This record gives sequence, C-alpha cells and structure tokens, in this order.
Amino acid sequence: MLLVAATLLAAVACRPEQSVRPRDAAGPRRMMHAAPPTGPALPTGAPAIAVGASAVGELTATDTALPTGPVADSYTVTLTANQRVTIIARGGPSNSTPGSLLDVYCEVLQADRVLANDDDGAASPEGARNCRVLFQAPAAGTYTLRVRTAGPARGLGPYNVQVYSDWLEHQL
Repeated sequence: MLLVAATLLAAVACRPEQSVRPRDAAGPRRMMHAAPPTGPALPTGAPAIAVGASAVGELTATDTALPTGPVADSYTVTLTANQRVTIIARGGPSNSTPGSLLDVYCEVLQADRVLANDDDGAASPEGARNCRVLFQAPAAGTYTLRVRTAGPARGLGPYNVQVYSDWLEHQL
C-alpha cells in the first residue's frame, strides 16, 4: 500500500497534467493524459464546492457549450499546495438517451489549462459511465472542476459530483 501511494505521488508530482486512474476490478492501473485546453474561457462566478462536499447538477441545453460539442457545468474548488483530492461524478438518468445513464467526464483546470481529467474511472453496476479524478494541487489556489459528457455528443441530464479529501483508490 505504501509503495503504491509513493508511486502514485511520484507520478502526479512529476507530471501534474496527468490524472491517475486507480485499478478497477476489470483491469490494471492506467495513467490518463490531460487533453489540450477545451472550450471558451472559464465562467466567472462558478459555484464553489468545498473539499468533503457534494453538489447535484444537471447538464442542460442552456449550459456552456464547448467547441467539441458537449455542454458543461463548472465549479470552483480551493486547494492548498500539494493537497490531494478525489473527485467522483456519477450520472443520473440521461435526458438525451432515455433508458441509460448520463456518461459523465470530469476535468480539473487552472485558467484555460486542463491539469487532470477522467472518463469511466469510477465503475458502477450499470457500466463504466462515472468518472474519478485523483488530483494533487501543484500550488495553492482556486481550481475549476468541469463536469461534462464524454465524447462529442451533447448528453443532457442530472449528475452528482463529490470532492473527497485525499486519494480514494477503492470504489465507493
């Protein structure tokens, strides 16, 4: 366990633009590389979400549209230097694909730069449609957490996002 934590810490400390995806029951650990900046300037006045808290949101057609197709909601989270958090988002019933769950995707940004992201890192009984980002803040400051759907489709529907203190390597 200590060796795994040290390996994860070294991976994130050396390359903060990466998100570490823990081993799921179905496969080995993978490093998720951050995508290039996606979308317009970050919205001002995004609601804050504290470490240890959760928020319920809904992706709607009137949310911020990204150039790649999906819409997104943004939150701010304030972290100290080297603070580690786990961000998990779970999609609710999809309004755009009835009978399925919303396939959520999470990004952590600072200014317009994506520092970490994940798609499908938090499995559910319904399949891999939830995201989990393990993130260590490279510096003290306010970061933007963006929740959107995976891929270019404009998925719409409710979701829940939680910010946990420290890294959670097991499924919640």
